[in-house]
Amino acid sequence: MADALIKEIHHELSKNISQDTGNNVRSYSNVTKSKSKVKDTISNKEQVRNDSLKNTTEIPSNLSKVNDKVQIESLNKIIHINNDIASDNPSPGEDGQEWQTQKQRRRRATPLTTGSSASGDSLKGVVKRLNYHVARLHPDTNIDTLKNHLITKQIPDVIIEQLKSKHPDLYSSFKVSIPPELQEKLLSPTTWPMGCLRNKFNLLEAFLQDTDIQIVGISEHWLSGRELTNGLSLGDWKMSSAFSRSLKIHGGVLILTKSLTCDPVVEVNNMAIEVHCEVTAVLCRDYNLVVTVVYRSPSGDFSKFLENLEGVLVQLSDFKDVILCGDFNVYFNTCNAQATKLCNLLSSFGYVKTIQGATRKHNCIDNIFINFSIDNFITSTIDTNLSDHLGQSITVLPEAVSLSSRCLQFRPITSKGRLALFNMLTNCTFNYLNDTKLDINTKFDLFFNNVYDAFKIAFPEKTVNLTKTKSNTCVKWFTGELRTMRNNYQLIHELHRKYGTINLLVVKRRLYSAYKKAIKNAKIAANNDAIKTSSNPIGTMWNIVNFHRYSQKRVCSSLSANDFNVHFANHSVNIVKDIPCNNVDPIAICSAKVPADLRFSFNLVSPSEVRNLITSIKNSNSKDIFGLSADLIKSNVSLYTLPLVKLINYSFEAGVFPDLLKIAAVVPIHKKGDVNDVVNYRPVSILPVFSKIFEKAIFKQINWKKHH
Repeated sequence: MADALIKEIHHELSKNISQDTGNNVRSYSNVTKSKSKVKDTISNKEQVRNDSLKNTTEIPSNLSKVNDKVQIESLNKIIHINNDIASDNPSPGEDGQEWQTQKQRRRRATPLTTGSSASGDSLKGVVKRLNYHVARLHPDTNIDTLKNHLITKQIPDVIIEQLKSKHPDLYSSFKVSIPPELQEKLLSPTTWPMGCLRNKFNLLEAFLQDTDIQIVGISEHWLSGRELTNGLSLGDWKMSSAFSRSLKIHGGVLILTKSLTCDPVVEVNNMAIEVHCEVTAVLCRDYNLVVTVVYRSPSGDFSKFLENLEGVLVQLSDFKDVILCGDFNVYFNTCNAQATKLCNLLSSFGYVKTIQGATRKHNCIDNIFINFSIDNFITSTIDTNLSDHLGQSITVLPEAVSLSSRCLQFRPITSKGRLALFNMLTNCTFNYLNDTKLDINTKFDLFFNNVYDAFKIAFPEKTVNLTKTKSNTCVKWFTGELRTMRNNYQLIHELHRKYGTINLLVVKRRLYSAYKKAIKNAKIAANNDAIKTSSNPIGTMWNIVNFHRYSQKRVCSSLSANDFNVHFANHSVNIVKDIPCNNVDPIAICSAKVPADLRFSFNLVSPSEVRNLITSIKNSNSKDIFGLSADLIKSNVSLYTLPLVKLINYSFEAGVFPDLLKIAAVVPIHKKGDVNDVVNYRPVSILPVFSKIFEKAIFKQINWKKHH
């Protein structure tokens, strides 16, 4: 019964596979056969195509041994799904169309002569080689990088020539020449990369939406620092820490978190070494847990990796609960010397290996290590459909780590509080402003303390537990239909991995393509439904747009506050040093151009002028460093006018700007380039609201004097 069902499946497949088999075989590794001086009568591509036309209904002997009825029934359903997908390729007899076969090339008019002379002659021939076109590699890939990659894949005898690409900023192309016996290895899908994370954002987001995972570590993301800063948008997930290569291509590690408060562990992130030991770590404050992701390239120096990893473990020794995971590229499931050294090093710091099964084919080269109780976790491997590696997951039970109640304190502005603030400020007399014995700084400090104390009473502080905050309002688009399509693809993927037939390869590719297209359509449909069913469609639309737009602006840097402070404080000094010396006295120039009898002095301001200055401030609910806002000051303008008139006039008479108004919160804004270089940031100062009123009064008089 199973054999008959499989025959029927292959018969259904043969209707849609025959015309496309050659193209699919040619494209799965982005390697195509190039023109060679030694031409065969029929090219390799045509042989595969002709074989598929003749043998599409042939059943492999190993596939006919399948006796799992559940697997066969699932396969039968998938085949019918695939036929619906590929309905644009009609079978013979439909709409009058017939099979179209590839015409064979003409044979040479002159027969080809093959040499048979003895090998000892002075004239010698060369070994026949096959030429292939390798395209769509990273634009920074060079000949040495590609050659070293092929050597690691047991393809040593290779000649590489770099070709001129149409779009060199997008990809690079090469001509690869190999002996015929290495053809199978070169064309193997495992020889060539599956592509970087930038091509799999939708697949990754689909996987994340269908899981309850809160922290995800990714190795070999291949993204640059700029791409991570500007192009990473994954719904509720945010990038908490990352490392990208700057001198070489590929590689890199990344940590994504959801609904958690996580900070980069700067001491660990600064120890990352390209190729040899790439590492990034975050401290999850909700659980007092450190998650560290490591990647070691197979071409890296293992001794350097161990030495650097030991330094990382020393930095992590300050934390109680640590999870260390990643792609170590050592064989944990064999008697491997490198794996033994690595496990001994980690065990000396109290870490335990948790993954025992295979993570890539039959090898276990990825793992998760922990340094807390070995009885309070569950580990497993999962197929993410993102790589040829299986993903590893660990579920930490609540008693394994200590839960941290991280809280956020703020003062909500309410209408009841506004009324209370008005009543309290009305009862303030501000008589101390008339005391001539007090200087301007003391008077302003007393005035501000009265206002600030009333503000704190009117708007009491509230505390929110961040561990209970709801997740971001991202539209959920992953459906059961997508889950079914993904399961179908995984089934065909496993069958193709086991049997390796060309028909299963074609079905797998079509299901994969259909799955990616369905993800895109599901996101569009979910956003469209959310907008249509909302009571405020315009607001919902902009919320969706802004959600994805703003999530791309998050900057993950290992720089500390002191790094920015030193840079911004010394920036003006460095500018002065760069100014060439011209032996010109600027004071002398100003004295020559400015009349000697010119005098300038401030005029005292009136209540109407100060009132106009307050009302001219731009309406904003943004809070300054004290928690006050322009909207809050303007709502009680009548109460602030007279005190500010006296304070501004005292400031003009004394020639002193109040010290309390010189305090500002400096926020570094990333503008371009490497996020870990302070030169690529510019400072933005958040000033007190009252300082803007003083500055407007000064500017108005200086500007009037300038024009009159």
